[in-house]
Amino acid sequence: MVGTPTAQTVTLENQGDLDITSLQLSISGPQAAEFTLSTDCAATLAVGVSCTATITYTPATIGPVTAALDITYHDGVENKAQAVSLSGEGLSTPTYTLTITTVGNGAVTKNPDQASYEAGTVVELTAVPASGWVFSNWSGDLSGSDNPVSVTVNADMNITATFVELPSADNFVASLTVTDATEQTRMLSFGTASGATSGYDAAHDQKAPPMPPPGAFDARLLNGSEAYYKDVRAPVTEGTEVQWTLEFQPATGGWPVVISWNPLTLPPGSFRLQDTGGGSQVDVNMKTQHQFVADSGTPTTLLIRYVAPTAASFTSATVDLETGWNLVGLPLDVADGALGSVFPTAEAGALFMFAGTYEPATHLVPGRGYWLSSTQTVAQNVQGYPIDNPTYWLEAGWNLLAVPFCTINLPLDATEDPDGLVATVYEYGGVALGYQNATALAPGKGYWVQAAAAGMIRPGCDVPAKRTPASLRRHLQPPPMRPSCRSKTPGVAAARCT
Repeated sequence: MVGTPTAQTVTLENQGDLDITSLQLSISGPQAAEFTLSTDCAATLAVGVSCTATITYTPATIGPVTAALDITYHDGVENKAQAVSLSGEGLSTPTYTLTITTVGNGAVTKNPDQASYEAGTVVELTAVPASGWVFSNWSGDLSGSDNPVSVTVNADMNITATFVELPSADNFVASLTVTDATEQTRMLSFGTASGATSGYDAAHDQKAPPMPPPGAFDARLLNGSEAYYKDVRAPVTEGTEVQWTLEFQPATGGWPVVISWNPLTLPPGSFRLQDTGGGSQVDVNMKTQHQFVADSGTPTTLLIRYVAPTAASFTSATVDLETGWNLVGLPLDVADGALGSVFPTAEAGALFMFAGTYEPATHLVPGRGYWLSSTQTVAQNVQGYPIDNPTYWLEAGWNLLAVPFCTINLPLDATEDPDGLVATVYEYGGVALGYQNATALAPGKGYWVQAAAAGMIRPGCDVPAKRTPASLRRHLQPPPMRPSCRSKTPGVAAARCT
């Protein structure tokens, strides 16, 4: 292809009885300029010795070209000359199309933005959601949810960007996944929509058949005398409550049962998963937790309680960012958790959460801590609604945690950590100080929390300071390194960044 060099090597060997002298090599011909010569041949080539000449062809024109490798020398008797024919053909560089399709309300920018691209061109794609929408994921010839993302065009590509509408009290549908220990799974949907009622609506709901016999798995949402796999209700006004009743039945040997959801799909307001006794056995804040693990003693009928926020409760908080990497969290329940919406000074693609290893994120949810790289030092104003009575699910080992709106002093007491799960809590003191033992959890910051086992904690807001016990001054293992000091991608470096 034009501009792409190819090379070929010729070997010259003196097979005669006399030394060759005055050896010279050169390229001639009408397209000699498209060929270059490099050689290790000296002027004298002794008997039985060989040398090489490498000819590199770099097409500058489209179509066939010819030239010659001219070899002149004295064979010990007379001057002689030979010519080796050279030929090649310049081909045009192939071009390909990059077709972008969108689902939902949003657009995609391409950089560079061209009708077609030469093979090997790297194109950066940026999904730009419309107001009230968020980018969800790529599909087609690209997968994942990184945004922006770069693709290398080596064939015609068709890529779809999917945008989803931000949840609101008037219009949201969230998914609830129920999975038992035998890996049987049921996905349920609940939400509100204009035009929906408190009863069955064919346009919004999906009924469920009767529960199978004991020992067979299923899960459903109960609404009066009916059972649903999808239960969408009428919109709620501020400060009012709507409830969905979850009923599940594990298969034989199916305990424990994992109930999970995505907090990003829940609109502002209070969402709690509780037992029917008002939370005396189960009380989970669905905004700061993404799952609940039910053991065999857990009631199999639970309530999802949603209370829409009031305008009067809307408030603001400040999160201090330094230039470079920061451990942060949401201090409030925000309407749009997209990185650029909450933290405009954040570097694109420089938000990471931790789930056993660092994973890139595009949105922040309450309760979870994140590494964020800021382009400047700033006191960022964040607006939203307070989150009352947060709960957190900890995995065994290290977790990145954040608390909303109020300071929680350490150590946690027996009502906050009844199973004694928390072993170590670290805060990040910046590049100069690195990780330090934390004496309190402050809103807007992220913290490394090491748990001795998986389970739930429910820290409460505190006023008096608490003494930091020995258990918070040691750790079983070092916490994960922060993302690479020189890269936006979490690195596995030989030395820990401090």
